[in-house]
Amino acid sequence: MGKKERIYELESGYFTKEVDHVVDEVEIQDEFHEGSTCSRLYEEMTELKKKVCEKLQVDEELDLEHIIDCMDAITKEIAMKMYDYGALIGAAE
Repeated sequence: MGKKERIYELESGYFTKEVDHVVDEVEIQDEFHEGSTCSRLYEEMTELKKKVCEKLQVDEELDLEHIIDCMDAITKEIAMKMYDYGALIGAAE
């Protein structure tokens, strides 16, 4: 796993607290920690997903899950590009 992927996964809360969260001497914060903006938005999304399922009278809605997965993939793609652009801009300064 490359550095940018590790940072993304640490920020996204994919690892437990026991895993070292330091990359190049910088501590990477889990952006989904309790009380964070991402945590709050994720909880809101989960509640809205439940409401949609209730309206459709189903336990789960696979198309809705697929939409969420696609948005996650888009977010990761943008994050990876931002890292690359940041590295390029930082090197040029």
